[in-house]
Amino acid sequence: MQMQKSEWERKVNELAALRKIVMAINSRIDDLDQVVHIILEKACELVSAAHGSLMLFNAETNSLHIAAVVGDRWTPEKRACILRAGEGITGWVVATGQPYLCADTKNDKHYFPLFEGVSSELAVPVISQGKTLGVINLDSERLSAFSLADMELMGMLADHAAMAIENARQHALNRLARDRWLRIFDALPAAVALLDGDFVVERTNHRFLTFFGLAVEQVAGYSVNEVLKQVPVPKPNETWKECLASGLPIQYYFQKETDSPYYTFRVIQVPREEKPLYLLSVCEGLFIGPGSNVPPEDGGMGWGL
Repeated sequence: MQMQKSEWERKVNELAALRKIVMAINSRIDDLDQVVHIILEKACELVSAAHGSLMLFNAETNSLHIAAVVGDRWTPEKRACILRAGEGITGWVVATGQPYLCADTKNDKHYFPLFEGVSSELAVPVISQGKTLGVINLDSERLSAFSLADMELMGMLADHAAMAIENARQHALNRLARDRWLRIFDALPAAVALLDGDFVVERTNHRFLTFFGLAVEQVAGYSVNEVLKQVPVPKPNETWKECLASGLPIQYYFQKETDSPYYTFRVIQVPREEKPLYLLSVCEGLFIGPGSNVPPEDGGMGWGL
C-alpha cells in the first residue's frame, strides 16, 4: 500500500511538472533560456539529481556546447566544456540518438568527468523530426541513482525541450525576417502605409509621416479616411475592396497645392490567406500602368493611365 501511494505521489508530481513546463513553453516563446531552465530545474527535482545541463549540438562542428545548467559548482570553465559527438556519455547519446543510463561512473568507459564525486549519470537526446538537437544530462553522487522510469520521464521532458528549442528558433527567424522587412519598408523612397482589411493604418514609413506632416500618434490605429482628411485624394470605400480583390490597383493623381508637382496615389492588395492587407503608396510623378482609375465624381481630381 505504501509503495502504491509513493508511486501515485510520483505521478502527481510528474504531471504537475509537465504542466508547468507546457505553460512555460506556451507563454515564453521568445525566452528559451528561461524555458530550458524550468525544464532542467524540474528534471533535477523529480529525480533528485545534483546537476543538470542541456547541451546543444552543432552539426557543422560536430560538437556539443552547454546552453543551460542547474545545480551548484558550475564554474565558467565547466560551462565552457565542449564535447565532440561520441565523446563521453553525452557525446555517445548525440551520436546514437539513444538515451544512456550509467549506474556507476567508475566502471563506465564512456563517462567523461566534469564534477568530482559523481557516481551515476543519466542522459537523454533532445530530438525533433528525427534530428538530434542536443542532450539533457543529469548526474548524482549516489550509485544507481536513476531508474528506467526516470529515463522514460526524462525522455518526455526532452520532447518538451525540443518543442521549446524549435519554437524559439522559429520565433527568432521570424523576428529577423520581420526586422529585415521593416528596414526595407522604412527605407522606401515613396510614402508608404500598411492598411488592414478595414483601411485602418497599421504602420507607415518615415517618408509617409514627413510627406503628410503627421506624427506617429496621429496615424497608427486610425482609419486612412481620418488620416488623409486634409489631403485632396479620394477615400477608400467598399467598391475599392472589390476592385482590389480582383487584383487591380487603385490609382489616382493629385497635387498637394496649386502649381506643385503631381503625385501618384496608389493602393494595392497584398496577397495573403488571412484577412486582406493593403499597401498605400504616394510617390512624385505620374505612374504609367494598369489600374482602377478614380472618377472625378468620387472626389478625384484626375484619372490614372
